[in-house]
Amino acid sequence: MVQTYRLKYMEGLMTRLDKMLAGAEVTAIALPEELVTEINTLRQGVEANIANYITVKREDAVVRASVVEMKSTGLLFLRRVRDFLGADLSKADRRALRKQYGLPTVSPFGQERLLEIMANVIAVSAGQTDPTLKLPADMITSAQTQVQALQAALNAKRHYHAERIGFRQVRVELELQYRKVRNQVYAFLMQAMPEGSRDARLTDFGFRPSVLRRRQEAAAEVVVVEAVEVEEAMIAETVTSS
Repeated sequence: MVQTYRLKYMEGLMTRLDKMLAGAEVTAIALPEELVTEINTLRQGVEANIANYITVKREDAVVRASVVEMKSTGLLFLRRVRDFLGADLSKADRRALRKQYGLPTVSPFGQERLLEIMANVIAVSAGQTDPTLKLPADMITSAQTQVQALQAALNAKRHYHAERIGFRQVRVELELQYRKVRNQVYAFLMQAMPEGSRDARLTDFGFRPSVLRRRQEAAAEVVVVEAVEVEEAMIAETVTSS
């Protein structure tokens, strides 16, 4: 299964990187220059990835909308072609001619199938030896124009699809780089802060001190215990009253 891009996650990644850089200013604990460089480089990569993804996603949406519109226009055109074919022929001959053009019926074809049928209509008309069985020049021109436009749009759609997959792959690489940088920053802070994992200044760099984590976990346990005690009291009161 292909993972989604997770735009909000990437934006959060930038915020966490900014937090690491800001922590040095708030606490006066300067990060090593090489770490600062890694953070800034990674941040630029994340920012570029987000910007490019948004641009491609917007352009992809425009292309997809145009393909839907072209499909609708193409189906209307094929219905017009089908109505034109063999209008003055007998029912059997008209049915045979429409089948020859690949238009025994006109149903909601998929985009690729629509392209094939449009191209086939042009080829069949060009191959007719009887001029009365050919399509008028304006219909052929319209078909050729629509085929070229739809083919270009489908090519663009495939291109943008591949681009979006590429952005997801880059996102995974950036995530791995972030984890590496984060571990490096945390390891440095453990050396620079006398209280280590208990130092409250860790929050300034985007980390949670171990003391804070334990307090939050303890508070959560108290809430659960109190909820259980209230529930048990309510059950006891119900039993007594009954």
